[in-house]
Amino acid sequence: MYTLLRTKSAAEAAKRAAVEVRNRLNRVNTVADFAEVLAMIEEIKRLHRVKAWEISLDRYSVVRRLLVSVQESSPSISEVQRAVLAGAIEQFRTMEQTVERARSRNVEDDIDLARLNKTAARVLDDLNSVMISIRQAAD
Repeated sequence: MYTLLRTKSAAEAAKRAAVEVRNRLNRVNTVADFAEVLAMIEEIKRLHRVKAWEISLDRYSVVRRLLVSVQESSPSISEVQRAVLAGAIEQFRTMEQTVERARSRNVEDDIDLARLNKTAARVLDDLNSVMISIRQAAD
């Protein structure tokens, strides 16, 4: 009976350790995805400056896809962090629509670069804050 209880206790401890390792690995992957998103947003800002709209359009969708992936694969993030992610996804959807509409009317020169980059910079700052808090939770 004593051996059975010890075995059960050891199995439960192993299960808790495995769950903790999985959670930690999930947070590390989330931070890596965030780092990729942040780098891509910096690239988008540079692309805006040189008016590389075709490439920017591709990057918007990649950023959104990565953010959705982070949002869906990170059960441990808070509701506030989820709201930041949702806001960022929506901002990049809006930016993509703005550029697409301008391109379809052949008025790319009318795109407000300063506004696009201001929005991208604000989203970048918000996402960086979320990434830092997730990284701290992983440590």
